[in-house]
Amino acid sequence: MQHGELADVLRQNAVTQAREVIGQIMHGILSDDLKHAEVLGGGKTLWRNNFFAATRGLPVNEDVADKIWFYFEAQWNVKARNQGHTLTPKQWLDKVEVHEQRPPTEREIEDGWEHEVFSDEEHRRKYYN
Repeated sequence: MQHGELADVLRQNAVTQAREVIGQIMHGILSDDLKHAEVLGGGKTLWRNNFFAATRGLPVNEDVADKIWFYFEAQWNVKARNQGHTLTPKQWLDKVEVHEQRPPTEREIEDGWEHEVFSDEEHRRKYYN
């Protein structure tokens, strides 16, 4: 393999990897309304900084980041229209109620246990006889 051919293969590999990473980023954001609103609500500069951090070492530039940003904006408008509202991402974030995930309490764990059905005489006869 010649030097030029090797460079072409490496370049193509980098482009393929960039497409995969960008696809994962976009899917992760667009599949979650809260993340989508947070990205847009944070503004284009924050988006660029986070995008470049996530794609460090890949062949991307501001033009790529901006095009994805505009795509996110367009998708937000489509979602809003389909859901029957005209809220901006920041307005939507102000209205949305986020439930904090917390570990279950001991009481909830105890209440969640399922009791053995074999303690019932009828089931004991059914399964053990």
